[in-house]
Amino acid sequence: MAKDLEATNATLTESKGKRQEAPVSSRPPAGRGTTPSAPDAATCFDDAIIDTTNVMIIVLDPRGRITRFNRAAERITGLGSPAVVGSPIWDKLVPENERKRFSRAMEVLEIEGPPCQVEGNIRTRDGTLRLVLWNFDAIKDETGSLKWIVGTGIDVTEQKTLQDQLQRADKMRAMGELATGIAHDFNNIITGVRGHIQLLRAKLQKGVAGKDDIYATLEKMEGSTAKARELVGQILKFARDVPSKQEEVDLNRLISEVVLVLEPALGKAEVDLELELAKEAPVVAGDPARLQQVILNLAVNAIHASSRNGKIVIRTAISPCMVGPSGWCAVIEVEDNGTGMDPGLKERIFEPYFTTKVNGREGSGLGLFVVYNIVKLHHGRIDVWSQPNQGTRFSVYLPLAGRRQEGAAGRPLAKKQPSPPSKSGGIMVLAVEKDQALRDFLSEGLSLLGYRNITAASGKEAVELCEKLEGEVHVALIDCFISDMSSTELVERLRRIRPGLKGIIMSGYFPDADDIKQAPGVFEVLLKPFSIYDLKSLLAQLAAEKRS
Repeated sequence: MAKDLEATNATLTESKGKRQEAPVSSRPPAGRGTTPSAPDAATCFDDAIIDTTNVMIIVLDPRGRITRFNRAAERITGLGSPAVVGSPIWDKLVPENERKRFSRAMEVLEIEGPPCQVEGNIRTRDGTLRLVLWNFDAIKDETGSLKWIVGTGIDVTEQKTLQDQLQRADKMRAMGELATGIAHDFNNIITGVRGHIQLLRAKLQKGVAGKDDIYATLEKMEGSTAKARELVGQILKFARDVPSKQEEVDLNRLISEVVLVLEPALGKAEVDLELELAKEAPVVAGDPARLQQVILNLAVNAIHASSRNGKIVIRTAISPCMVGPSGWCAVIEVEDNGTGMDPGLKERIFEPYFTTKVNGREGSGLGLFVVYNIVKLHHGRIDVWSQPNQGTRFSVYLPLAGRRQEGAAGRPLAKKQPSPPSKSGGIMVLAVEKDQALRDFLSEGLSLLGYRNITAASGKEAVELCEKLEGEVHVALIDCFISDMSSTELVERLRRIRPGLKGIIMSGYFPDADDIKQAPGVFEVLLKPFSIYDLKSLLAQLAAEKRS
């Protein structure tokens, strides 16, 4: 890290050839420390302006050393000016994990010239972090050499926290709007599966179920469970409280995922949905969870505004516009043929807590306010067209991602090819699952695949079996919600008894799957519902790794 910072410091003083280093100012801000013996009126006036503002003002020399540190900066950081003046800003204020990003911003500012904006954490005197929105500008001398860097910062910690809380609250409100429809749709799936089981049992009892009939019924049941898994997965995507992340997002694919969650509500309201998706998928840089929320909120509003047998259209396009640097942008439109709005109502829809009753429903007044802020966070724009009794159209414009590849972010992941049939290699599997039906499924399935296995209903029982069992136990298949200890703790305890053991963690909901995979002894996280073939493939991979 020290070498990186030294290199950055060198860059700040040697852009386009060597430059003269500007001296560190020895004059502390007015009113603190030693002042010049004869300060002029202009200097005192400048100090007063800098110190009376509520915005942080920090002046840096070309090597990134602090030369001015105003009272607002002292108040927010808890650090006095004498303690920081003369020190590099990254040593005193910037957390270690953000220093490289901060230094790169300074380098770009010096070379390219225009002001830059950076949002990042600063470290205060007591070690806590504050989120600050910085604006940096370069002051150069008559030769074009960097003389000073002036940074103005606004503490947005509380604002960001409240914004995140507001978005989480509105997300749960939107899910609440859809809850009854989702429950209905999910119960339809369960009813279909249960009905097919009962029909198949009745046919077998009467002796009229042929082999083809049995297979056809089983395929229908398997298809229903796949649909249930997909529906639950989408619900969890919307409901999870995940940190914001930036990645390339295929808007066509994102909308297709949202539609799955919307289907029950559309059916309940008897509203049709039509998709008009661009042939070339618009790809934007953004947070997929927040962009999902934009589409979901606009679609829910459209459902509310539509009467029975109404129609909603969701479309995407790539269009020339002034959003983003390329002159082209991605467009999402959500249009309905519902009640529409008069001009006075349309002017207020993005205000927080402003709401109207539509079709007897009471809104929170947060949905469109959250949509507006998410779009702004993605450097986009949202427009609305509406006329009373003629419907409403919301148009969201977002900058395209830097590289426009066909289906860059949304290309479906290549499905893992099933592993070729392989012998179990004498692998012994310990399955730990509290649900009796799932224990039976695991035991019978593993036996059918040729694996020796034992089952346990708790962590304590699994440890006792592992201690008593003669011979080696190679794999522990563990449900993540066993009651008496965590799944990773159980893996650790089992490995003390059987050092070569590998753990496979099973879960229907595991937001921290990537972190769990890093735990000692954990081979993989297996998401429920899974098939016997998924388990077979995973055990084959483990066996191959063991042989190699």
